[in-house]
Amino acid sequence: MIRLFRRSLLASGMLACLPAMAAPVFHPAGTNLTHGAASNGDTVFAATANPAATSLAIDPDARVRMGLLPNAGAGYEVGPVDGFADEVDDLIDLLDADFATVNEAQDAADRFNAILPEIGRDGYVKAYAAGHVPLFPLMVRTDGLLGGVWSFDISFAGEGWAGILDDPVTVDTVNLEAQSNTAAYVKGAEITEFAVGHSRSLFRLGPGEVFVGGRIKYIQMALSKQVVLLESVEDDDDFADVVRDGYEENQEEGSGITADAGLTWASDSLRLGFSVANLTEPEFDYGPVGFNCNDITDSVQRDNCFAAVYFADRIAREESHVLERQATVSAGLSLFGGSLALSASHDLNEINDPVGTRYQWSTVAAGFQPRTWWVPGLRLGYRQNNAGSELSMVTAGATLFRVIRLDVGYGLEDVTYEDETYPRTAAVNLSVEAQF
Repeated sequence: MIRLFRRSLLASGMLACLPAMAAPVFHPAGTNLTHGAASNGDTVFAATANPAATSLAIDPDARVRMGLLPNAGAGYEVGPVDGFADEVDDLIDLLDADFATVNEAQDAADRFNAILPEIGRDGYVKAYAAGHVPLFPLMVRTDGLLGGVWSFDISFAGEGWAGILDDPVTVDTVNLEAQSNTAAYVKGAEITEFAVGHSRSLFRLGPGEVFVGGRIKYIQMALSKQVVLLESVEDDDDFADVVRDGYEENQEEGSGITADAGLTWASDSLRLGFSVANLTEPEFDYGPVGFNCNDITDSVQRDNCFAAVYFADRIAREESHVLERQATVSAGLSLFGGSLALSASHDLNEINDPVGTRYQWSTVAAGFQPRTWWVPGLRLGYRQNNAGSELSMVTAGATLFRVIRLDVGYGLEDVTYEDETYPRTAAVNLSVEAQF
């Protein structure tokens, strides 16, 4: 049985993620997968959420803190349709099949016409990756007029998304064949971010201090999308090539500058934070689809171009992504000399990621970090997306030798695939860092 649809999903995710290893909305950096956006001194990645927390993510007697290896993470998310990929693969086989009678062909068409609307509405697969180049994020404590903590970061992220544009299956009664314009809708994004930030204490307030921070970000983003007819190619290799060629042909690159800002009030045991990301909301364009189809010489790509025109009432042939402004509040409580940390964070508004998924995270977590390097640190948390898919996951992490950090997230909602049950979402981060 040919598995073209699975190949398209793999191609869509890997094309976007392979060049990439920032803290994009779809995947938090490092231990933020468990801790959320709450400020804590356990990791250098705490400052990637709230720039004011940079001063608190480095020990008072330390001058430098940095990531070491290419700190990276990855994850996936799938729609709430059991047997989704199996059904689409069966449909691809149906469109290639020869039938003995009209009734046999019509029975097969009727079966798929009963389930295609649900597949088109809820069926999708998304893969993503994110990370930082070696030695980043980098924090440096300085004195004097510009005293405080400076931060520098170079990060990459990528994601690919594939869904279905459903179209009724009809029967050619002369040739005894099933026909449909059902197509895969594939989107991908590659993001490169360069950031410089600064944080310092502003004044004392009650038993704590108010820290202020800001970060300037230069962002390069490459966006691509395409419509691929399921019956436009004949085998796996051809289909992967079609997705790859269309991805590169339709990719549009752009750049923009934006900024993050934040405040944190911190006492010996309590931290309260507020931050706003992407203040200027830069805009990036997708490559257009469904234009000048007659000028395309490749027959497969030409057919896919006309398919985009066919589905113009359901997709935007010209589209832009706005890196939307988002505000976040957070709180952290440390107990027993900082060995036990409780944290929570909540995004105050929902925003789109580059492929159109809505996100608004809420997180709670507890972490144990002993003062001795040979006892592992442990953390456990829960995160909920209050928008879009509204998926939730349990998160857990461990810190080894105070420098190696592994965090995983396991989704609490299930989906069935080939008679096996899997979480609809899962993620993992691995990071190595040091300070001195």
